[in-house]
Amino acid sequence: MHGIPERHLERLWIAGAAGLRPRKVAKDLERAVAARLDRHPESSERPQEGDLTVPLGGLSVGEPNETMYEVVAQTTQYLPVEKPRYLMGVGTPLDIIEAVARGVDMFDCVLPTRNARNGQLLTSEGPVNIKNAQYAEDDGPADPACKCYTCRNFSRAYLRHLYMAGEMTGGTLNTLHNLSFYLDTMSRIREAIAFGRFEDFRQGFHRTFTRRALI
Repeated sequence: MHGIPERHLERLWIAGAAGLRPRKVAKDLERAVAARLDRHPESSERPQEGDLTVPLGGLSVGEPNETMYEVVAQTTQYLPVEKPRYLMGVGTPLDIIEAVARGVDMFDCVLPTRNARNGQLLTSEGPVNIKNAQYAEDDGPADPACKCYTCRNFSRAYLRHLYMAGEMTGGTLNTLHNLSFYLDTMSRIREAIAFGRFEDFRQGFHRTFTRRALI
């Protein structure tokens, strides 16, 4: 596993972002990374004692989802098990669950706050685009299963009114809900892992969420 140009890694990322044969791109990237580690063993040294996490970056930048999942799966196998794995800039609820299934522990992403400002609420029933006319007279909470401040105190109709009126309060209330939804999802993931039910939880979540509904 030698002779792979350094620039090849960059080209692989570009190919992935363009959607070119995602499975082959992931396999080529795996070989390229492994070859680099062969030539530079110091690159694979364990984190230093003071390092709290092992960050993974450069993903969720336009490459196909399956390519991202394959790269995460191939990368985490080389990481120390005693350090939390932090996947930067990811992602959708589905991406988080799939990354957890491949050994990732921590995440950060603008999606819950950005989507909240654009009128999308993430709920146990799937994404809700609050600007849609169907919610104009809906007196129910954003998510019947949620106990956040927004869901305890305000209806979908009121949240839609705030969004349509351009009121900043609407974005704030939507953000409170979406962040609560993410925290609750992570709590449910931990519970499912602890009780050996993660795969059932994962499949059930896929039945609720679809990528097409996300904005």
